[in-house]
Amino acid sequence: MSYPPTGPQQPDRPEPAGGWGVPPASGYGSGAPAPQQHGDGSQQGQYGQQGQYGQYGQQGEHDQYGQQGQYGQYGQYGAPSGPEPGLPQAQVGIIPLRPLRLGDLYEGAFRAIRTNPVVMFVLSGIVVTVLAVLTYLVSAGPLAELAAWTPSDPETLTQEDLDQMTSTLGSLAVTTGITSLLSLVVTTLLTGLLMQTVSQAVLGRKLSLGEAWRESAPLFARLLGLTLLVTLLVVAPVGIAAVLAVLTFAAVGLTAGALVTFLLVVVALAAMLFLATVTLLATPALMLERAGVGTALRRGWRLGIRSFWRILGIYLLTSVIIGVVSGMISGPGSSLASLASPTVAMVVSVALSALVQAFTTPFLASVVALLYIDQRIRYEALDVELAAAARR
Repeated sequence: MSYPPTGPQQPDRPEPAGGWGVPPASGYGSGAPAPQQHGDGSQQGQYGQQGQYGQYGQQGEHDQYGQQGQYGQYGQYGAPSGPEPGLPQAQVGIIPLRPLRLGDLYEGAFRAIRTNPVVMFVLSGIVVTVLAVLTYLVSAGPLAELAAWTPSDPETLTQEDLDQMTSTLGSLAVTTGITSLLSLVVTTLLTGLLMQTVSQAVLGRKLSLGEAWRESAPLFARLLGLTLLVTLLVVAPVGIAAVLAVLTFAAVGLTAGALVTFLLVVVALAAMLFLATVTLLATPALMLERAGVGTALRRGWRLGIRSFWRILGIYLLTSVIIGVVSGMISGPGSSLASLASPTVAMVVSVALSALVQAFTTPFLASVVALLYIDQRIRYEALDVELAAAARR
């Protein structure tokens, strides 16, 4: 089930095809005049001519796109405040087919979960619960050893004590690495599948679990490769800053080294935020355009850099909301459970963590997918393609 169907994907081409249609390269169709630029960057194409999006401008059942008809004037949707009052809004699924406001993004994310709770919530709950249980089982042994280990008096610390502490910390580091890698893989695949479900909900379609799996599974290998590459890119500034800090301390001494290290930390954090923002839309680009890894990174950059501060602000706000909600749910429960035995406290902590992630994972995936759709509506007139695809 392509969305909208436009042909097979060429993974390594600069501009992807397939999945969500071909994004315009230099215009909106051969021979079509250049699109008009609006105040917020949205564009109004000449849909009445034969071009990249087909002959949507011919007079027919749904009137002419670009003129006032069933879907209104697309050019009026360019303003952040929404469409011109009095014009109808096309909405066949979870969001109106126009540039989205913050409220539209969050409302669309909630609607995506309510529209398909089996895939969006139940599946997420099962996956994160199994992952949390596996993490607990793998980490329980080293954590118990570390909790039970009582160091001797520092003056009488023996080599046996040091060996025991080293062995316990080594085991804990190995298990933490294994569980972190497992969590990354599982969460990545789940996020890709959820984004596929959200993309169809925009068209008013409800994917079954089997359909969502068939649409997403062929892209999982590429998705894992993209996630690992993005992770390396985002954490690279920290590694570079650490190396430079060590060299600085060795060259200029403690006082000057501390000042330079502080500046390096600030620069590294800013670089991490920048890279995380411009790569945020690469995942939905890969899943919904069925693009290759390199193509998805380029698409994510092109879509993300055009509204960098808006995307960064929305992503940070969403992360803060998720953090607050997670703390409100898991904090009091874990505190009460800690009054009981350590085993009870651990079980309650795992259960609450799974419950929180069962909701926050699909919510965050939905927001990112809708941000991608919003960017394409603003700059590539995707709403016209979506309106046409919804009628097919």
